[in-house]
Amino acid sequence: MFTGFIKDTAIIDKIQSLESGIELTIKVPHQFGQKILVKSHISLNGQVFTVFDKQENNDAVLLSFYLSNSRKLSSYKHQEKINIEKAISLGEELPGTWFYGVLLQIRKMTASSLFFELYPETLKLTNLGNKQEGSLINIEVDPIVKKVGQIMERLQINQ
Repeated sequence: MFTGFIKDTAIIDKIQSLESGIELTIKVPHQFGQKILVKSHISLNGQVFTVFDKQENNDAVLLSFYLSNSRKLSSYKHQEKINIEKAISLGEELPGTWFYGVLLQIRKMTASSLFFELYPETLKLTNLGNKQEGSLINIEVDPIVKKVGQIMERLQINQ
């Protein structure tokens, strides 16, 4: 599980085609990479992948992931800054709603739009400040929030 509290970013170092898929390699800060093991789960911009290779050098750690299809790859570009997060440990806090791998509070909703509060610190620590209108993003809703929404929808239909 992931909290959506992004504390680190990485740079996409390599994208390589394989016979059966694609290898995505990212360059992470040494402090982040030291804690990661092969087979660990890492969130990249809100999409979860499993580390299949790890290489350390003096200034950074390279983590490699396997992508089974090019559809997932379309949201990643060479040398792009991405949000990264390691899976939480037992006993860590579990807050709310993800937006491109970042936990944000919804400020306002309309029939066709969601509005979020973006704080300067969030823009500094993540890659959201680099996004432009029309950029593809991944949005995930906490399962509990999703279930409450379904219940509320049923209650409105039955009234």
